Formats: sequence, C-alpha cells, structure tokens
Amino acid sequence: MFQLELASKFLAKGFNVINFDDIQFQYNNRIYLIECKRLLSKRNVVHNINKAYDQLTQKITNDNEYGIIALSIDKLLDIDYKYFQKNSEKEILSELEIISNSFITNNEKYWDRFNNIHIVCIIIFLKFISVYQDDIIVSQLITIKPLPHVRPHQPIIYSDLKHIAKLLIKNH
Repeated sequence: MFQLELASKFLAKGFNVINFDDIQFQYNNRIYLIECKRLLSKRNVVHNINKAYDQLTQKITNDNEYGIIALSIDKLLDIDYKYFQKNSEKEILSELEIISNSFITNNEKYWDRFNNIHIVCIIIFLKFISVYQDDIIVSQLITIKPLPHVRPHQPIIYSDLKHIAKLLIKNH
C-alpha cells in the first residue's frame, strides 16, 4: 500500500510515473527508481534499508538511472492509531520534523556507508492524525535526505532532488 500511496502522490504532483514496481518515474530525461519499504519493527530497520539498497543496485542498469529508497516510518513508531492534539499547523509540522529528524539521526549510519553513486537519496515518509481547530486532519511530512556520496561532480542530480522535493512537499 505504501508504494501505491507514494505513487499517487507523484502522479498528483505531475511526475511521469512509468512503472509501479516499486515506483519508476522520469524527470529531466533521467529515470528514478524508488524502492519502497514500510518499516514495521525496529529490529528490521537495517535489514529493510539494506534490502532496498541491494534491490536498487540490481535494478539500475545504466548511467541514466538513479535509485531512491523510500521509508514509511509511521507504523515503526506505532503512531498510526493515535492522534495528536495541536494548537496550530506550525505545531503539527514541528512535531513531524522532530520525529523525522530523530529517525534520520538514529539511522543515517546505515545508509551513509552506501557507495553506489547511482543510489542518491532516502525519502522519509511520516503520516499521522492530528486534531486542529476541531478538525481531524491527516498530517504528513516527506523528508528527502541526499546520500553523502552524491558529490559535487553530480550537480544535476542535486538539482533534480531539490526540484523533486519542492514539488512533493508543496501543499502536501
């Protein structure tokens, strides 16, 4: 379900999704392959990250293809059946950023060691229910974390990632 949810977000933002295994889209004449993992338990985080990396390494077949690992962390944090009462949208966003940044800080050591320069970023997807001004809303945050091996010799990829992030994050 996570890959369908993410694919629909890409489609809604105007991306040319060309395959749903997991997700493949074309952007600036480059192909981006996304390997989606919904993390369910802390003991399997490293396994799932490594599995996504290995799957992308096998799928990338030419220099015009780049891999992205997408991680849904709401089930991992056991927040999918809870709701958060907040006084403003800013508080909701702040709560999401704290959770996402904590996950990144605790786990980036696992993806920072990846050396395949065609696997370029991690997308952290977090969603939970919030109550704001007596409305129940689905709050979400998409964090795009470029991998450290995307070096200055790949400024085009950095540029793509910035534009992709802006499009995805704009008005969730």
